[in-house]
Amino acid sequence: MIRLLVIIFPLLVGVVIYRFKPLLSATITNYLPDGLWAFSFTLTLLSMNQRPTIEMILLMVFGGSLIIELLQYLNVVSGTFDWIDLLVYFLFSIFSVIVHRLFEFKSD
Repeated sequence: MIRLLVIIFPLLVGVVIYRFKPLLSATITNYLPDGLWAFSFTLTLLSMNQRPTIEMILLMVFGGSLIIELLQYLNVVSGTFDWIDLLVYFLFSIFSVIVHRLFEFKSD
């Protein structure tokens, strides 16, 4: 149950940030929801019983983020390419690995 809350709570915070976007600073609204998504996604992958290595998970999350950013750069999807987005995805994914190791979310 705790694992589920730790995964879902950041996603809910991201939704709230988008909802109140006009009231918050651009730095928060542009980067924090993406970081929270990366945190939750990485922690979800780490929490699966049959999971790949941590390195493979980080590569999947960061690789997926890089693909999305490149598609934005090429105007295939809406958005703006941003190196800081990639840094945020990476840092939040690393933070998720640290949280996972500290609390050992293997089973509830």
